[in-house]
Amino acid sequence: MAPPGGPIDKTPPELIETIPAAGTVNFIGGRVVLLFSEYIDESSIEKGIRVFPNIEDEILINIRGTNLTVDFPDNLEKDKTYVINLSRNIKDEHGVEMAEAIFLAYSTGDKIDN
Repeated sequence: MAPPGGPIDKTPPELIETIPAAGTVNFIGGRVVLLFSEYIDESSIEKGIRVFPNIEDEILINIRGTNLTVDFPDNLEKDKTYVINLSRNIKDEHGVEMAEAIFLAYSTGDKIDN
């Protein structure tokens, strides 16, 4: 628990980096790591992240501190673009929402579909 006092946190969490980078082509599945500027509230992830199109196999999503991981199955459809949608429902540990929604696209083919 943080010590009392100090200014109220009003700074929204920011996505700093994605590994692999958004826009990756020839993506074969596996882990995508999202690095945030501050700790993310675990309870906000359920409503805050979606993957499109729906995938029949289970996608594992985990948060630990500032790192969020999305584990895609390794049998994704060929030549298809998958999008991770991070909505403003994602909050930091102080309840501050992201400033804007973010869309991260990954393609199993050699181009990102529009």
